[in-house]
Amino acid sequence: MMKRDKFFYGQASLFYCILFIIAIFISFCSNAQAEENYIWLQQSDIKYSEDGSAFCEVVLKKGTADLQVMKHDILSAQCLYRFRRSHKGEKIEALQAENIGTKTVFKVAAPVSTSCNVLVKLYYQGHYYTAQSNFSLYGDGWDKTAFTEYKPSDLTLITPRFEMDYNYYPQTGQKLFFKYINDGVLKKSETEKEVRLLLDGEEQTEKLRLNADGAFTYTAAKAEPLTVTTDNRSKSIIFIIKDEENGNKITSTLNINVYDSRYGYLDIRQGIVLFFVISVISAVGIFAYLRRPFKNAYK
Repeated sequence: MMKRDKFFYGQASLFYCILFIIAIFISFCSNAQAEENYIWLQQSDIKYSEDGSAFCEVVLKKGTADLQVMKHDILSAQCLYRFRRSHKGEKIEALQAENIGTKTVFKVAAPVSTSCNVLVKLYYQGHYYTAQSNFSLYGDGWDKTAFTEYKPSDLTLITPRFEMDYNYYPQTGQKLFFKYINDGVLKKSETEKEVRLLLDGEEQTEKLRLNADGAFTYTAAKAEPLTVTTDNRSKSIIFIIKDEENGNKITSTLNINVYDSRYGYLDIRQGIVLFFVISVISAVGIFAYLRRPFKNAYK
């Protein structure tokens, strides 16, 4: 009888142990899935056509994997162009999604130098998302006027979204300014929202907070000089925020590339000392030259 009881209790213990392990596994998977419950846009390499226009593909991603959606999943897709140099102004243009292989892509092209703010809004698997990618194209095509001329549009920019105080070459060590826009008015409680941060796909412990106007700042840390190569001169930064719109939960992302600082590794103090030393040597040399004797100058 005692052996049977021990056997029964042993089986029960093993059963509960297995249940406990399964519960931990399910919890871990759920947390991992929750952490990756965001959709974002990844910019591909910029290419140039024969006429000088610059173009690239912007790929839809979910977590670390490419994402393919149906056309009815996409509520809106657009690109806001802000022209540079001699071409001033901006325009909004609707984008068409293409399914290529196992991914959904949006093609962006411009014959002029312009910043591109690609925005996509989706309703996917019962959840609302907005995804953004900010980057620049440096086109030099033939037909610039047709692209930059003002054309009335009934398109309005997608919300919620991020606005960036745009820098055409954002660098490490530089303070970048952003603003989160939903319905135009941030309630007091919404200023407590956290902005999650992913750097090259890795979750950061740093959390950013909105101020009363929905603005926040971020400064990307400089890498060690010897670790920078031609293949990693830029860092992909994804900002993620969860919000509500018309009573529905919505997750918004912004992806930008921050480039390694051109002058970030120069030591200003050493530069000042070097400048001072060179100035002193130059001054002494000029003084000595002017004070040299001229008694033999006219012999």
